[in-house]
Amino acid sequence: MFYPTALYKIADPAFSLERTRSCELRLLIAERSLQLAVYDPLTAAFPLVEQYSLENGYEHLKANEVLARILQTHALTRSVFNKIEVILDNNFKTLVPVAFFDAEKSSEVLHFNFKLEDSYIIQDDFVKNIDAHLIYGFKENLNAVIKSVFNQVTIKHYATYLFQHIFQHNKLATGVYAYVHDFSFDIIYIKDFKLQFYNTFNFQNSDEFLYFVLAVFHEHDLSRELIPLKLFGEIEVGSSIYEAVYEFVRDVAIFTTEYEPAIPVFAGEENNLKSAFNTILLHPAYENY
Repeated sequence: MFYPTALYKIADPAFSLERTRSCELRLLIAERSLQLAVYDPLTAAFPLVEQYSLENGYEHLKANEVLARILQTHALTRSVFNKIEVILDNNFKTLVPVAFFDAEKSSEVLHFNFKLEDSYIIQDDFVKNIDAHLIYGFKENLNAVIKSVFNQVTIKHYATYLFQHIFQHNKLATGVYAYVHDFSFDIIYIKDFKLQFYNTFNFQNSDEFLYFVLAVFHEHDLSRELIPLKLFGEIEVGSSIYEAVYEFVRDVAIFTTEYEPAIPVFAGEENNLKSAFNTILLHPAYENY
């Protein structure tokens, strides 16, 4: 039987499990990975962050079985927290404006956009920043794992935090925003502080990334000379993706806000935490998202 081994672990040497009662436990669950973070609201810091792989290879276990094994044997999941939150990272999602939202038709709306199996849980988050509901689905076996480990847990979708991260920026301008994470990216077009377009694309290289970005500019008749492109997530200045779009869009920059998530750094440890997870997993304590 395998026991979970973190791909990386960033921990405050002063942190102990006795402190968890006043802390929040956050889990970012994607198709191939699990990130855990302990957030201490008293210090507004993250004393512990870990990442695990859910890839096949652990005794031929499926991803949900690997997840179950990790959570069932982890000391954190047996501790008491003030709040436990699961953030789902998948692409089975769609936005519906409040005026057209009907909770009883959520499943119908999502199945219209995606070919989902019957074994999916359909849920929605109200995103007040854009006055819309984010409808999303996740597998029942994933839900079963989560509920078998935690008695009380809040489940939300990463896109809810994505909109919160962008729209909380009080200097938000008309522009295109692209959030890059794990060979996919969310692209958002905002005009006069209002959402005009949102979609998610998968890509394998910088050429494909550039193709989708330019397609959005073309579809909405946006000037590549005047409309800025803001990039964030798993991207940095000088990367192949950045250089590809920089050649065709005049105003390209890394998007930052006055509420940038804190990155835990402790003496003697190399901080190799992916920037994409800083945005979603290590978000500040949003109270009214």
